[in-house]
Amino acid sequence: MPRRQRRPTRAVTTPILHPHAAGVDVGATELYVCVPLDRDPRPIRWFGTFPEDLRALADWLQTCGVTTVAMESTGVYWIPLYQMVNLPLDRPIRAHIAGSGSCPSSARILPRRCSSRSRVPRDAGWVS
Repeated sequence: MPRRQRRPTRAVTTPILHPHAAGVDVGATELYVCVPLDRDPRPIRWFGTFPEDLRALADWLQTCGVTTVAMESTGVYWIPLYQMVNLPLDRPIRAHIAGSGSCPSSARILPRRCSSRSRVPRDAGWVS
């Protein structure tokens, strides 16, 4: 029996709604962050969850010119990052929380700026 030929996949592109936005997939021990591709040679990065890691993440976002951060989290692990990004008055960054249950449907209207084979960094790209 002949094999069926695979359909070629094509990239889905949507208009960019927030050009200065980043996406963060928040986990208990690690954070995957995605910024727009033109902002950094390595637009997807991994950070730990210790205070010095969160400060480094917030500094990197500010260096990349990010003004809005969308975070996807299933638990309470987003709270330290939210406080680290939103509370300092010298940072012009505002964070927003997106529940993981609502992300797949709402993410289709957000631009996908990152591509990776692993699921977790891809989640950060969908959130951004």
